Amino acid sequence: AGQMRFNFLQGDVESQSIVLYSEETEPFEIVRIESPREWVKVEHAKITDEAQLAKNVGRPGQAQHRITVTAGGPDAKLGPVVEKVKIVTNSRHQPEYIVNLYGVVRPRYRVEPLGGVNFGEVAPNEPAATRSLLVRTGNMKDPASFAVTKVESSVPAVKTEIRPLANKGEYEVTLHLDEKAKPGDLAGEVKIYTTDDVIPVTTVPVKVKVKAVQQ
Repeated sequence: AGQMRFNFLQGDVESQSIVLYSEETEPFEIVRIESPREWVKVEHAKITDEAQLAKNVGRPGQAQHRITVTAGGPDAKLGPVVEKVKIVTNSRHQPEYIVNLYGVVRPRYRVEPLGGVNFGEVAPNEPAATRSLLVRTGNMKDPASFAVTKVESSVPAVKTEIRPLANKGEYEVTLHLDEKAKPGDLAGEVKIYTTDDVIPVTTVPVKVKVKAVQQ
């Protein structure tokens, strides 16, 4: 069996290829290819350019086939990649060849804490009336290409501020309860706008139970 290792951001696409060859005398053909997922596309082509043939393998003059696996796109789920591509050939000795796909689909960026912000019960003048979110790019190759451009709060009493951190591609979004906030339960969301071209906006739930300032 062969193997390919993929490591890409969700929404991106990555391609890898291998060459299949045979020691047998019958003309070597690929009968069909079974892909495990919609987001794993497999193409094959007989190599016609002699310069591209794999050297010193297989029977001289026997056909060689290039198998190209392209994985990713919007349907690829976050997390580990563990898949198998099955290639069925006309070989009598090894009619099935398996290509194991390994790796990981990484988030384009993370917003922590993941569940959003719940201030709990708090008065506007308490230290807990300020909370922060950390927004961090998943693009390790070019972290500086990621930025948080603006933040909008659907709760008027929750004010927002953006601050770039020392590490490229990391931002702190501060949520602060307005000092004039009236007592009561507030719930809504904060929209974080970014330069990411696949997931430009992410929405974070916000809850707060405002209590009166103690005089």
